[in-house]
Amino acid sequence: SLGDVAYVVAPNPFHHMFLPVAFQMFPEATLYGPAAVQKKHPRLPIHLLDASQSFPWEPHIQHVLLDGLRIDEWVFFHQESKTLMLTDLLFNMQGSDLPTKLMLYLEGVHHKLGCTRLVSTLLLRDRELLHATCQGILNWNFQRLLMCHGRPVEKDAQNAFRKAMAFTGASS
Repeated sequence: SLGDVAYVVAPNPFHHMFLPVAFQMFPEATLYGPAAVQKKHPRLPIHLLDASQSFPWEPHIQHVLLDGLRIDEWVFFHQESKTLMLTDLLFNMQGSDLPTKLMLYLEGVHHKLGCTRLVSTLLLRDRELLHATCQGILNWNFQRLLMCHGRPVEKDAQNAFRKAMAFTGASS
């Protein structure tokens, strides 16, 4: 009812597994992903997500590459709904089973919106660059926060994002 699917985006090298299925379901859609995703799916016609170019979903959806990480991860902002869309930058989960609770606890994100230790340590390349990207994201007027891992943040989303990313200096 919303219309045809025009684009399918793999926003980072970890979220690509269902691209072949999406391509079968929506053969008219254009696929996008970072270079690492292109390498993982050499038979798919994936267009490169590149910070130096514009994309056909603009100006309705803005995007930014998270600078300062060791992986390419893209963040999207849908202006009409004032929604910020994240992939792995932040989690907002509660574990129901012991293994999930343990993993979330070890990652420092159990029962709270936060950046996992994986991202804030191992995948972090340059804290200042990530901070600068976060400051740019905070210039978007988002009121809602969606992420791949956990519950949406429906209230005070900018402050929640700022608090979750405080380790970069984004609280200033």
